[in-house]
Amino acid sequence: MARLFEKREWKVMAAEIVLIFLGISGAFWVERWNETRLEKTREHAILEQMMVDLRADTADLRSNLRSNAFAHAARDSVLGWLRGNEPFDSTTEALFARSLSFMHFFSSSSAYENLKSVGVDLVRDDALRIEITRYYEGSYKFVNTTQDLFVNQPWSRELQPRMIEHFETAFWTRTGRPRSVSALRADAALRTAIASFNDMVEFADSASREALQLAEQLLRHIAAYVGRP
Repeated sequence: MARLFEKREWKVMAAEIVLIFLGISGAFWVERWNETRLEKTREHAILEQMMVDLRADTADLRSNLRSNAFAHAARDSVLGWLRGNEPFDSTTEALFARSLSFMHFFSSSSAYENLKSVGVDLVRDDALRIEITRYYEGSYKFVNTTQDLFVNQPWSRELQPRMIEHFETAFWTRTGRPRSVSALRADAALRTAIASFNDMVEFADSASREALQLAEQLLRHIAAYVGRP
């Protein structure tokens, strides 16, 4: 009888140990499942915000490239006028003003900064994580760098000073009439500055076109990823 009782006691103890183990394991599994669910929710929230940022980026880049193309054509027309003998009229003034124009890229990166603050590993897909980093740390920063080095500095150091030599106002909205048309046409340094600025802007725009392509591709990939179960 004692042996039977002892045998039953061991069975009860074994059952209790199994139940405790299952309880602990279940608690860990539920906790891990909940953490995974919260991470996925946070990941999707950041990626959805990133899609908003990317839509703003692509819209800005497209608009800038269109505007810069018009300004590029205006600078070509100004160079043609400087080599010719046509009178200076309101159309010419508009071309000179337009030639000073360059549209800057005002980027939207709040979602990416948010992602970095929590860790880029929050994005579970390796390929997508690499693509996001490539856009924001590579092409995205390159656009801003080229605009500063190849547009802002040549504009402020070369093009605008030459324009101020001849016009009372040297802004992309208006220039007014030149102080002397003959002096304006004779300024070889101005022609060089305009032609050089056109080349610089074209280089900066090539970086913008690459960034636009990458942003559109990234936007499609994020949309497909967030839409997955």
